[in-house]
Amino acid sequence: MRYYMHSQRLKDETITFQDQNYTKDKITDMSEEEAYEILGLENPSSKSEISKAHKRLIQKLHPDRGGSDYLAAKINAAKDKIS
Repeated sequence: MRYYMHSQRLKDETITFQDQNYTKDKITDMSEEEAYEILGLENPSSKSEISKAHKRLIQKLHPDRGGSDYLAAKINAAKDKIS
């Protein structure tokens, strides 16, 4: 259920992204709290938990698998922020 809620939030953000002109800075500018929320983790989480959450999400939401560039960028930025 928690994963579903996070994936729905990311999908909602995709709609916003399609309607606006986002730059890389706007995509990657996030708080640590938001990064943990995107990955569906609690603060603090181990590097292993962060990697597993990132891998799980990117496998489902990667552009090559029907996701979007925006979703992949947000997931990658979240991992980079808290790694």
